[in-house]
Amino acid sequence: YKYDGTIDSTFNSTGIKLIQIDSLISSICVMDITSDDKIIVTTNTSSPSGYFVCRLNTNGNLDSNFNNVGYNYLILDTTIFLKNIKIGE
Repeated sequence: YKYDGTIDSTFNSTGIKLIQIDSLISSICVMDITSDDKIIVTTNTSSPSGYFVCRLNTNGNLDSNFNNVGYNYLILDTTIFLKNIKIGE
């Protein structure tokens, strides 16, 4: 969204981005913007248990400079719930 609350159509041409990786389904838990305007999105996942993180460019495309594919996820033996993230430069 833009500062005035309208949808930003420069982001994925629709203002909305659906990211589907394998059969992993979750909703956004924490999101932040880095100093170079990359968008970091994290989710908690319950099946499999763990978390998912991706980095998007300002246009909504996955940033392939992050883990070569734009995303990564960690499978854990127990469910965790992310509450915040710290962006390291």
